[in-house]
Amino acid sequence: KDKANVLSLLTPGRRSRTLTLWASFLFCFMSLYFMMSWIPELLINAGFSESFSVYAAAAFNGGAVIGIITLGWISARISLSKLIGTYLTTSAAMMIIFAYADGVTHLFPYLIVIGFLLQGGFVGLYAVAAKIYPTELRSTGVGWAIGLGRMGAVLGPYFGGLFIAQGISMEVNFIIFAIPLILSGLIAYT
Repeated sequence: KDKANVLSLLTPGRRSRTLTLWASFLFCFMSLYFMMSWIPELLINAGFSESFSVYAAAAFNGGAVIGIITLGWISARISLSKLIGTYLTTSAAMMIIFAYADGVTHLFPYLIVIGFLLQGGFVGLYAVAAKIYPTELRSTGVGWAIGLGRMGAVLGPYFGGLFIAQGISMEVNFIIFAIPLILSGLIAYT
């Protein structure tokens, strides 16, 4: 019987799956927490009012609620890993489309869709984490994935703040933070 510690997550039979799970959490946390932390500031810097920026953040989070519920419903019919990969890479694509397509014109629909896909995919990672470990390692495996992923929750807002302080536009920030989402989604497919 395996002893529940971090070394048991890194045995030769589990190492690859554990490291890919950690990387997927890290990259997803990075983009998610960038969006949750900086949407209002990015919009204010783009010339919108504070009240408008609050509604935009609410649109992002409103989309998330629907995305999470929908992911749960669809995952009963489709492979969860493939579904998460699709959600996250499509969210990244929507962030890039927003940046290039004068997304500000249709800001709320874009943010709803991005929130739907990004947060839906993110929540699905928790289920994948629980699924890949045997019962005796499950809480240790999930805990380490979330804990190490939280580094992304620090790095995303930190670098986002640096980029904003340098005057980098909302659109360019969306492109930059689409990259970790693409990586997270591709990793989730494996």
